[in-house]
Order: sequence, then C-alpha cells, then structure tokens
Amino acid sequence: MKRLAIVALLAGVLAWPLAARVAAKPGCESSWTMYGHDLAHSFQQPCTDISPADVAGLLPRWHVHTADSVTASPAVADGVLYDGDWSGNVYAIAAATGQVLWTRNLDDGENVAFGRISSSPTLANIGGRRVLLIAGGATLYALQPSSGAVLASISLDPRSGAELTNGAPVEVESSPTVGSGGVIYVGLDVNETAGSGRTGLVALALTTSGFQPLWKFDPELGRVYTGAGLLKADPSPATDFGCGDVWSSPAIDAASGLVLFATANCANSAEAKASGQLWSEAMFAVSAGSGAPAWKFQPAAVGQSDPNADDDFGASPNLITTASGRHLDGEGQKSAVYFALDRTTGAEVWHQLAGQPGNVQAGNAIGGFIGSSAVESSSRGTAQRIIGATALPFPDPSDPASIDRMTWAVRALDPETGRLLWVDRLAAPCYGATSVAGGVAFVPDTFSDTVEALDATTGTPLWAFPLDGPPSSTPVVVGDALYLGTGTGEQGPNGQNVLAGASGIWAFGL
Repeated sequence: MKRLAIVALLAGVLAWPLAARVAAKPGCESSWTMYGHDLAHSFQQPCTDISPADVAGLLPRWHVHTADSVTASPAVADGVLYDGDWSGNVYAIAAATGQVLWTRNLDDGENVAFGRISSSPTLANIGGRRVLLIAGGATLYALQPSSGAVLASISLDPRSGAELTNGAPVEVESSPTVGSGGVIYVGLDVNETAGSGRTGLVALALTTSGFQPLWKFDPELGRVYTGAGLLKADPSPATDFGCGDVWSSPAIDAASGLVLFATANCANSAEAKASGQLWSEAMFAVSAGSGAPAWKFQPAAVGQSDPNADDDFGASPNLITTASGRHLDGEGQKSAVYFALDRTTGAEVWHQLAGQPGNVQAGNAIGGFIGSSAVESSSRGTAQRIIGATALPFPDPSDPASIDRMTWAVRALDPETGRLLWVDRLAAPCYGATSVAGGVAFVPDTFSDTVEALDATTGTPLWAFPLDGPPSSTPVVVGDALYLGTGTGEQGPNGQNVLAGASGIWAFGL
C-alpha cells in the first residue's frame, strides 16, 4: 500500500514538463546504442552529469505504458529512445518528453518461450545508412529509425522438413552486435528442444538487397557452416540435442579479431557427451572474419559446474583490461560463479563464487547471474571493479555459508583477482543487467519493483524509486537521464502474460 501511495503522489510530477539538460562535459557525446553500451559490454556510460553527489535528485520525467512486458534494454541516441515489448511492439519515444513517435508490431508467427521481443535493439550505421536492428521471434529485422519501416528481415529458424512441425520455441534472445565492416553477429536458440536443427552464432551482412548470411558457428559440433543454405545446415540431425543455444549477446575484441559469447544449459547432457558433442554450458571465442573456433571453456569439464544443473550462461560477456595489462573475458553463470579467462587463449585466470544459485530442482534454476554485470573503468580504460547482481537464491543444506550468500544481491569484484570488494544486501533479487555511470551503479531490483542506485566504490545505497512493475531491463544512462523498462511474467508458448498490465518504459532526470 505504501508503494502505491508513493506512485499515486508522483503521478502529478509525471505530468510536469521537465526539460532535459545536455551533458555538461565539452565534446562528450552521450548515447547508448546497443546492449551493454559498447562492443566490450562494459555497461558503463562515460559521459554523464550524474554523480554520487546528485543522484538522489533523480525524479520521474515521463512514463509510457506498453502492451506487454519490457525486459529488453532501451537504445537511446539523437534524442530518441527505442525499445520492444513481449507483444512484439517496437516503440520510438522522444527521450526528453515521452511522446511516442511511432510503433511497429513484429510478429513472424514463430513459437516463443517468453516474449516476442526479449532482445535489445541496436542502432548502427551500415553501408552508409542508419538502421535499427531488433529481433522478434526467430527473425532479425532492420528498421528505419525515423519511421519504423521494415528495411529488411531474415528468419534464422534452423529447422527444415519434418522438424518444422515439432512446435519448438525458436527465437533470438541474443541482442545483435555490429562489428568491423558492418558485420552483424547474433545468437539464436531453440530453448533446449532436441531435434530442432542447429543453433549457435550467426554472422550477417546488410545490403540494399537485404540480409546476407556469411557464416554460422555451431557450438554443438564446433563447426562453421558457409555457403547456400548455411542457416539450416545440419550434418547430423540424429544428434540435435539442443545443446547449442546462445542467449548471450556477443562481445567483439577488434584488436584480436575475436567474437566472444557463451551457451545455455543442455537437457540431454549424457547423450550429447556420449556422441562427442558439446554437453554443458561453455564460453567461446571465434574468429570475427570466418567463425573459426579459437577456444572453448567448459566449466563442467573441469569440475566447476554440474552438467545436469540449470547453469546457463544467460548473461553476456564483459571484455576487461586490468591495471596489470591483462585482457580478460569475464562472464557470470547461473551457478553464481563469475569466470575470468584470458581473452586470447581461453585459459582460466580466476573464478569467484559471488553469491548463491537458485537451483529449485534438477535442470531448473532461478538464481545466480542471469542479468549481465558492469565493468567500471578509469579514464585510462583499466577496469576498477566488476559490479553485478544475482537473481533468486536457495540455501544449500550442506553448506552453512550459503545462508549468508543468499542475501548478496549486488557485489563488486576485483578485476585482477576476483576478490570481493563490497557486497550490498538488497531487499530482493535482480534479473536484469547492472549499469554504471559517474561513479554510480544502477540496479533493477526486480522483486521489489524498484530501481536503485549504489555508490560504485563502496556499495552504499544512494537512491531508490518504486516502479509500476518488476524491472528486468538494464538502467540506461544518457546525459542526466536514466531510462529502463518494466514488466515480467510467466507464460507458455504464445500464451498471455497475466502481468502485462504492469509494464512500461520510465525516464528519470536530474
């Protein structure tokens, strides 16, 4: 009741016309054009007016109610915010006022496990034109940012023949990343459904004729497919065990020419292992040019994960440069372990049990790192701390320390060693990515319907605000403003989300 009263009290504030301030730093271009902010997935905004001293002054600027949950993170540039919801609607909204400029519904008819749009949009310049890349169902779209007109689309569904009738959820939950020469990298998944073709990572070009697939990396077999029909290539249909799902958004290391990503859990681990295929979650690096595999790190293979547990890599990789000059690939797993690997070789540098997983039963977990972590770096580009939040935990009766770890909702790790620097014990778990800007860490506190701000150096709470629904969207900072989506739900294939009414997009400003 108290939260509802606060929201009602602030309803009048939402109606006030609050003009957006521009960034105070000369020559500082403030935008957020992709999931994770940049190709390294730092989730850090280096250009902002927000600081620990003034973050408590954030107030609502506007709120747009959406047709269904918004778990995707917004892209904001040139005064416009873009995001999508679970019903398949894409929204373009004036960032300063909240005016809806256009909407576009994307529905390719594919079966999906959760929302029709759950991956975040990407704004990019490709071939001399500005495009908005966004996935709906199993289809990748290129939209005209000014109008929402569909410029190109391509289905990444790997199924063919009789497989097409198996009803598998086939979707793109990975947010597209654009690398050198305008090459687009995106993952796809079949929600662990065996007999549904080969998933993995796809590289595409976008020309005036539409999308052109360049190659596809199959994590199950460790193979690269090229040429005509590469999207549906399947050299061994009898061993499609659904173990190659890619949820994470790929990061790109331009210096080494590598694309880095990770895979989800496997429901047919024993069969996959017996056939010599990928049989549990793994972190990968492949050549950005050819898709050729560079290395693979599989925690279960070295005894650091249970192949029968639901320990997906659902979070996306962080590319980290430490003060000592090490170049790392870091990623949190649903096991609540954060792994840091040598970016070139894939050799483990350190790992840290940074919380408590939420293993409800075999093959089903609702805790650990689900949202991605942020990397706060200095002006010289060296990482100072990794800040991440975890989801719903469950105690381990055999481990008394698990009781304490259950209250670790947000933590900061030392990039060199993985040592815990600070822990914040939030009131509720978090399913979204953490972001950082101006020395402030922003956390979507999912289960308390709140967005919170912590001092990035100490973890001290600085600000919190109640929302209209549970946030699982990254808090995106542009200039002196903060944007994020709300809403979540539990729904079967193409079912209705009973929590759709508690959904929207918020803007706050100083």
